[in-house]
Amino acid sequence: MTLGDGAAHIALEPSQSVVHVPLVVAIANSLASIGAVAFALTAALRYASHTNGAHAGSESRRGRRVHSEWLWIAAAMLVLVTGWIPTQLAGCAADGNLRDNLKLRAETAVAGFDPELVGRLTGTRKDLGNPVYRECKRRLVRVLMANPDCRFAYLMGRGPRGIVFLADGEPDVSQEVSLPGDVYQTPTEAMRTTLADGRATVDGPYSDQWGTWFSGFAAVRDRVTLRPVAILGLDLNASTWVLAVARARLKTMVFILLLCVVAGSFGLAQWRGYQMRVLESKRHFEDLVRASPNLVCLMDAEGRVHMLNPAGCQRLHAECEAVVGKSFLELWPEDERDRLAEAIRQGREAPTAPIEVDGPDFEGRARTYRVHFGSLSAETGSPEGVV
Repeated sequence: MTLGDGAAHIALEPSQSVVHVPLVVAIANSLASIGAVAFALTAALRYASHTNGAHAGSESRRGRRVHSEWLWIAAAMLVLVTGWIPTQLAGCAADGNLRDNLKLRAETAVAGFDPELVGRLTGTRKDLGNPVYRECKRRLVRVLMANPDCRFAYLMGRGPRGIVFLADGEPDVSQEVSLPGDVYQTPTEAMRTTLADGRATVDGPYSDQWGTWFSGFAAVRDRVTLRPVAILGLDLNASTWVLAVARARLKTMVFILLLCVVAGSFGLAQWRGYQMRVLESKRHFEDLVRASPNLVCLMDAEGRVHMLNPAGCQRLHAECEAVVGKSFLELWPEDERDRLAEAIRQGREAPTAPIEVDGPDFEGRARTYRVHFGSLSAETGSPEGVV
């Protein structure tokens, strides 16, 4: 095989990791996705808090509302954490695929170089007039043309002063070209490994005088001894690599964001439907209270009168506006208040048996009342008030 015979082996398709979008755009998109998720969760949290607290006026209900907010915050953190895990996995998978791809491309490219001819390179300035050197350089240029996302392609070998360049795919007029015999000042462990045992490796990110890179290395092996004669290196700019990983992560972020939006919209619709059913149930209950021929009094969690039905106003000979907002116990004589307070406390847990209470109406006439107490449940199922 001659150097020219290897052309078919290095005519690779351009890498799918070629990226033309600035890194800052990918970072901004990632932050925007995270911000959108946080905004959606916060909006849902505030809506739930507002709905739960629309009629709040007591310390107990405020405590339940704070508890509800903490539950929402915990749910939001759970969503973010469970979203972060697949995003990280997607980034790791993309990084692994890029490494496998770069190693495969280096191995395929190195197959186009005849180890016998590469072995004729001396790794000194004398090679500048050597036809083998010029042919190696042309082949490296073709490698770069087949891999446009790679910045450098080169051959390296051992020299008296360390690892040296044998040939470089950069044009001779480039300020970044490496001439034969130039010592590579910062050889990596991956370079040494490939040059020592011939195993193809990928290294990065690492930095040298030309920039920060991810590099794939493959050995040009002697056909008889299988020992490495030289190594071929392909350098991919680290920013291109990082951006390719960021794009893979961004796809997962967008997918999770869409799931959050769909799930959040469905949950919000369900919550609003539930709230409408609760409000409708309250309206039916209050209509029944108003139509009841008995005296019915609704109290909030603090024991203040929230509603007194028309029959109750007639029996007490009182204006409903004069009763609403007052403490229920203040409507009774002091010697009956302890007994009523205990009955109310029991009524919050379970409906009580009727007790007889003596007290005047608003016109001062003495009356005896048979009183029942029971709890009113809030949307959370915990006691909201007493009836």
